[in-house]
Parts: sequence; structure tokens; C-alpha cells
Amino acid sequence: YKSAAISYDVYTGREYGFPGRDVFNNHYLEVPSNYNRLKDLAKAWTKSETGDIEKIQVILKKLNREYSYAYTLSEDEKKILEYGDDPINNFLFKTKKGTCEHFATALTLMARSVGIKARFVTGFMGVKYNSLGKYYTVTASMAHAWSEVLINGSFVTVDATPPLRGGGNSKRQRDFFRMFKDTLELRWHMYIMDFDESVQFEIKTAVFNELKKIIISKKITYYFLLPVILFLLLIISFVLIKKRGRNLKKTSRVYNLFNRGLLKKRPSKYGYMLYKKLENRLRIINSNFPSRSKNCTPLEYINLFSLTGKQSELAKEIVNLYYAERFGKEKISLSDYKKYKSQIKNSYI
Repeated sequence: YKSAAISYDVYTGREYGFPGRDVFNNHYLEVPSNYNRLKDLAKAWTKSETGDIEKIQVILKKLNREYSYAYTLSEDEKKILEYGDDPINNFLFKTKKGTCEHFATALTLMARSVGIKARFVTGFMGVKYNSLGKYYTVTASMAHAWSEVLINGSFVTVDATPPLRGGGNSKRQRDFFRMFKDTLELRWHMYIMDFDESVQFEIKTAVFNELKKIIISKKITYYFLLPVILFLLLIISFVLIKKRGRNLKKTSRVYNLFNRGLLKKRPSKYGYMLYKKLENRLRIINSNFPSRSKNCTPLEYINLFSLTGKQSELAKEIVNLYYAERFGKEKISLSDYKKYKSQIKNSYI
């Protein structure tokens, strides 16, 4: 099972260097008692330097030249680093090879050892622009760790991790196919999996506006336009029948077409179907309530309805089922789907 991609809007503000109140806290100078060798090493490296910037530059140069970076470590390397519950000392004095977390932690503690306030930071470093889909991508592989050191009253970003070497034409080719695959997945989730009322309305409006332009320009005759309209109405009817509840009897041929043909929902999507039924049910009860925006998670949206008691418990349980199905490896059975579907119908009246 592979979890689906998530799309959302991101708003950023470039306000680097703002120290905040915690700049005056002395815990940014604290070093655990079992790191005496680290302290001695940091002082030995910087003994000829007097300024904070020069000291940081020396520590950076030493870590980059004398230690190697690896995105992933072998099992043997992990055992050596984790031996004795002391990974940073093992990194500095045994393996001399580690991940970004080892480099960032080592620099942070060494800076503190020579009297420079520093803190360990984790997040995402870098972004990839998808030229095919015209958007930016942030992936799990971009997760990173670095340090921030206090220089002249402001925290400055310092990345001790050496760059990985490699690349070439083969890497560029892999990046192109990866962008193509990512674009297809995003479009699939936007226009198929999240095909809600707003998307339907946008498509319908765009199609009929284009048809109206064609009719006005007299580029085609009404005899050609009629089968096109009928075909579009047929597609819309199929979608609505599938999404809005199956009012057809199970013995009918049309019902069998939907449940045995290409349009059948896979069992692994029952969690998504339950959540959409819950969302639609709550919006029917609260007719003036706005639809969920892209930057609002399902759980945040459900909490906006201020549900209480069993209604709140059932809603959270269904959202958790959806999360477990989409982001985990759980699959919801058909019997569970029918059970929760019945509970939604009976609980939210």
C-alpha cells in the first residue's frame, strides 16, 4: 500500500534572524555532563580563534573535512552509533560518519562548549519545482536538521552537513519521470478522488461556456451539438448515480454494470467514501455552512461543526478510519463500510 500525495496551500514569511524572548535563556549554553570529550575537542579546534564567527567557521570546516555524511546508514553503522546510548560521542570519535542529525547536534553542542548560544532545528530544507505541473514539491527526503547560532544578537542558520556528491544525466532523467509521475498523481486526486460539488460546477461551467462560444461563432451546426450534449449528460448522470447513493435495485442490469464494471469502488477507498458521506450529511443539516477549503484538514473541518456526545465520537472515529486508510496500511472491509454508513444516516438527522 502506498499512501497518497497531499496537496495544500503554503504561506511563508521571510523574517530570518528574529531572536525572540528565549534568546536570553541560558539553556542554549547547556551541554550534558557526559560530553567532556566533545567539549575538549571543540576547545582544541577553536583555541586560536577569539571571535564567535571565526569559531563557528573552524568547527564547520573540521566537520566538513574530517567527517562524512550519509543519507542512510547500514545496520552495523547504526549499532556502533547507538552503542552505550551515546550517538554523538560515537559519531565524533568512532564512526566519523553520520546523518544530518549527527552533524547538527555535534555543531550545536560544540558551539555551546565554546560559549556561543546555539539550538538544534529540524524541518525541511529545499524545494523542487515541477515544471510539468507548475507547482513546488516538498518530499520526505527533504527532511533535514541544522543549527542556529546566536551572532550579534540574532540567530543565524548554520548547516554543518556536507553535500552529497553525485548527479549527471541519469539523475536528470529520473527527476523528469518523477515529476511526470507526481503530476499525474496530483491530477488524479484533484479531479477524481476529490471530485466534489465545487469541481463539478467548475467543469460544467467551463464546458458550457465553451459550447456557447462555438454556437455563437457558428462554427458547428446544432445537429453536431446535440449528440455532444447528450454524451456529456450521460457522463454526468453516471457520476451522480455513483456518488449520490444507489437508488437502483440490485437486480437491475445498470446496478450490476456499476458494481462489476470499471467504475466499481475498490475496498481500499471505503474510508474516503465514509468521510465524504459524513461531510455531505453535516453540510445538509447545516445548510449555510461553507465547504471545506484545501488548507483545512478533515478533522479540523469536522470540529467546526461543534458536535457533541455520540455524534462527535462517531465523526472522529470515521475521520480516523479515513486517515488510517489513506496514510497507513489499513483497509476497511465492506461490512464495516455498511455499518458506519448506516450509523451516519441514523445519527445525523
